[in-house]
Amino acid sequence: MTSSELLERVGDLMNNQYEMLAFREHLEQVVQSFDDEEKRREVSSADLHRSYSL
Repeated sequence: MTSSELLERVGDLMNNQYEMLAFREHLEQVVQSFDDEEKRREVSSADLHRSYSL
């Protein structure tokens, strides 16, 4: 393997790492939005139970 091939391979690996990091950040945002939605549902459900018990 020549030095230029090695540099090209390292560049490819770095690009892959950046893509994986971006994908991971995206997944974390998706999970966070699901968590937020779940919390909203729990609050709505608690409000519903409270209003029926009055």
